[in-house]
Parts: sequence; C-alpha cells; structure tokens
Amino acid sequence: MKVEIQIDAEYRTPKAIILTREITREVSEALKRLSEPESSMLVGYQGDSLVLIEPEEVLSISTSCQKVFVKTETQTAQLRQRRYALEAQLPSFFLRISQSEIVNMQKVKRVDMSAAGTISLKFASGDSVFASRRYMHKVKKYLGL
Repeated sequence: MKVEIQIDAEYRTPKAIILTREITREVSEALKRLSEPESSMLVGYQGDSLVLIEPEEVLSISTSCQKVFVKTETQTAQLRQRRYALEAQLPSFFLRISQSEIVNMQKVKRVDMSAAGTISLKFASGDSVFASRRYMHKVKKYLGL
C-alpha cells in the first residue's frame, strides 16, 4: 500500500482519503485503524467495586465459564461486556490468539515458537499464553513472519 502525506496549514483536523480499486482486507484494516476512537476505559468489577482500566494497561482478556475477565499486571477484574463487543472496541494492537483469549501485543515481551508448531507469548510479568492453531496465522502475520 502506498502512503502519501501532505502538510497544509488550512486543515485543522487530519483528513484521510483512500484510493482503491476494491475493498480488500488491507484497506479494511487501514480504515479500522484510522477510524478508531481515542482510548476508552474498560469498566471491570471486583466484587462490589468498579475498576476503571485503560486499554494500554491490559495484558489479556479471556473468557471462562461464560464470563469475561481482564488481566493487568496488578489485577484481574470481570467485565460485563461481550467478547465480540470488546474486540470491536479495542485498539488494533489487541489480537485474538484463541477462541477465548485476546492479548495486548504491545505487552508481549517474548515469543517462543516450538518445533511442534505452537506459539507461546510471554509477558514481562512472567505470565504466558498459547496461541491456538486456528489463530496461529494471525499471530505470525502480526509479527511479520
């Protein structure tokens, strides 16, 4: 994809124009990234308390027993939003790595690829998660492999 930037003092807000023959996956992803709203807080629950979490603080979002949980380096909280709704709301640096897990790729510090074909993602906190075979191609594509 070619990218061109023009600096013009008359524009107060940035404007993006995409010229294409057809809508491809690459064009759709670029459109999604350009139209992402500013960071919006996630509202988690720990017992009776509400916890406000910035998306940049999130390590992973997972489901267990039909409940959605968000994990940061310091805490775990339950979310009341559906996984698919969260996925649409999250910035583009979040990546689904399995049917039940979405990770913040900016927080991944190490990627281990085994000879058996599995991919393990390790966070600075020491936690690790595995990408399922079904989503392995998305992880490799994100990493440029």
